[in-house]
Amino acid sequence: MRFGTDLKLLLTYFFTIMLTWFWVLDWNWSHAFSAHDGSAAVMPMLIDLIQHRGNWKEWIYRYELVGGAPTHGVFGSLPVMKFLGWLGVHPVLVYNFLVILFQTLHGFFSQRAMEALLDQWGDFKAKRQWPWILQLGFIWIFAFTPWLGWRVGYGHLFFLYGSLLFTASLSFLLTEQNKNQSYTFIIAAIFSWIHAFAVGQQMLIYSFIFGGPILFAAIWRRKVSKLFLVLIGLSLLISSPHWISLYRHHMSSDAARTLFGEEVTYSYITAQFLD
Repeated sequence: MRFGTDLKLLLTYFFTIMLTWFWVLDWNWSHAFSAHDGSAAVMPMLIDLIQHRGNWKEWIYRYELVGGAPTHGVFGSLPVMKFLGWLGVHPVLVYNFLVILFQTLHGFFSQRAMEALLDQWGDFKAKRQWPWILQLGFIWIFAFTPWLGWRVGYGHLFFLYGSLLFTASLSFLLTEQNKNQSYTFIIAAIFSWIHAFAVGQQMLIYSFIFGGPILFAAIWRRKVSKLFLVLIGLSLLISSPHWISLYRHHMSSDAARTLFGEEVTYSYITAQFLD
């Protein structure tokens, strides 16, 4: 077990990412990291959620918006959002904290997966500490990877949440094969899965389609442990009040893009080739 090592790595990622935003990128807490959908959709939702002290049940449906809108079914809500809303934290601080938090988890699980592969491919077990300059490079590569940075800029935070289903699962399977997990790692994985299921939306499907072959290769000729399946099922159950609301909305005729049936997006406009 490597409780202290994993906790130290998580904290290193979190504070290095925060310092990168505010020192290297010259950002400040009074400005949200995102524009576009971040300011137009996510931020108003956060303001509303915080006004209700994190009680997402008061935010399921809004009658005054465009003749009535299932707001929770469209956007969903994260358990950590509820907690910060209950504390009454400023919406911009909540937004920026969420970005840093999920960057931290992406970076942490990516590095742990890399180290697990090095264990399997070579003799990495004797060297657990990286030089600080190399560790800094890992943080910037994994936590500020281009696709993630681009999505943050546009306010597509659900990409950060939903893709954790793949990242945490791959890291969990690889580290479990090496018997190199800690309670910190397991708790971080459960936390990530709960939030991925809660608001993951299309990223969950992407994880199965594009990440599925990679996960299959990771477990090729190996047994999937009961612990992994139990924790995935537990995370799905805990997040069920959130994803059931999303699922019901995406199955309804109110959804802009539905799983089945006619889509509102293409019902009243002429679809173009790029659509």
